[in-house]
Amino acid sequence: GQIASLSSAITVRKPNDAYIYGSKAYIRIPLFYGASEYTVVRGTTEEHHACPFLGNGFEEEILEVCRCLREGLTESPIHPLSSSIGVLEQMDEIRYMIGLSYPFDEE
Repeated sequence: GQIASLSSAITVRKPNDAYIYGSKAYIRIPLFYGASEYTVVRGTTEEHHACPFLGNGFEEEILEVCRCLREGLTESPIHPLSSSIGVLEQMDEIRYMIGLSYPFDEE
């Protein structure tokens, strides 16, 4: 019962805000790729929340790796290996669809 609408462009100017809609409220995320805040909107009520953005976005990943190493974990419960593999499989499928290959790819 879910639906998603996503778009991205390099040569076209597009809005940088993201919206997540639910049946009772929606979330507005300004500058979603580096958000430092978000707003939950229920009717006429708005709840503003801060969520500091660290550096260029990789800092959160680095902090999670460090946490996992300290705790002796071999993978993160936040983003498990199976999730990473799923993303790589999607990227491989996109590369196949657009005919992009690298010298190290097997034929």
